[in-house]
Amino acid sequence: MDSNAIATATYQGNPYAFVRTNDGHLAVNSWDGGKWNWSDQGAAQRNTVDPNAIATVSYQDRPYVFVRGSDGHLWVNWWDGGRWNWSDQATPPGHTVDTDAIATATYRGNPYAFVRGSDGHLWVNWWDGGKWNWSDQGGQIDPDAIATATYQGNPYVFVRGSNDGHLWVNWWDGGKWNWSDQGGQIDPDAIATATYQGNPYVFVRGSNDGHLWVNWWDGGKWNWSDQGGQIDPDAIATATYQGNPYVFVRGSNDGHLWVNWWDGGKWNWSDQGTPTGCTVDPNAIATASYQGNPYAFVRATDGHLWVNWWS
Repeated sequence: MDSNAIATATYQGNPYAFVRTNDGHLAVNSWDGGKWNWSDQGAAQRNTVDPNAIATVSYQDRPYVFVRGSDGHLWVNWWDGGRWNWSDQATPPGHTVDTDAIATATYRGNPYAFVRGSDGHLWVNWWDGGKWNWSDQGGQIDPDAIATATYQGNPYVFVRGSNDGHLWVNWWDGGKWNWSDQGGQIDPDAIATATYQGNPYVFVRGSNDGHLWVNWWDGGKWNWSDQGGQIDPDAIATATYQGNPYVFVRGSNDGHLWVNWWDGGKWNWSDQGTPTGCTVDPNAIATASYQGNPYAFVRATDGHLWVNWWS
């Protein structure tokens, strides 16, 4: 695989991992309940798939996979229950999709795909039940990381401000979109979210110390906590196991996969090691759940897709 991005989805209870291959196609590695299978999803209308951004969302219990094409358009590869289809979502009006990040959310059952436009703004491509729409969310954001969370049914979109290096959130209050400055000095390349006891947790790498940090909502205010570690800046991924958040990163000193996990009373670090004979490539980590257990997908230095899974 030739990809700086991995994205996962679940369909009929089974995990699917989407990557870009050496020929510029989208490919999926899926579990059918007995074995893993590779499928070539192709690339739409003579495009290739950008290697830096893949995101998935479920709509009516079917996977939708958003990518950026080599034409600068947002594209979606979606399953209709019988076959895979490609649809051109086009671009923000007057702009192209200029991003190394795509993030998705669901609001009232409909999919929303967030990207950075060539104007530096956050844009959303959203389905209203009958058609796709583009909306300009404003802001001046870095191109490399976008992440979403849901709080009380509403989408929250986390980005890094290109002017100040702060974490920012663009959030829907049920009637309008709002921007809030979360502060911090964060690296531009990775943001990941998790939910614990209904509250959003946002994981980033501190630009001053290389630590994992979390910006979390306690029900009344936002807080920052230093999780420690020395982590690579390019990939953070989260999973939930038995209701507790697990945060997967690559150690900057050893090339290992590490997990920072909450046991209900304190945070812990665990060294997951490396794929046999390799180290973990720093650019992409993604997680999925199968039968309640976490699976962490990485690209190793042999160019293969590997999974670290809990049995």
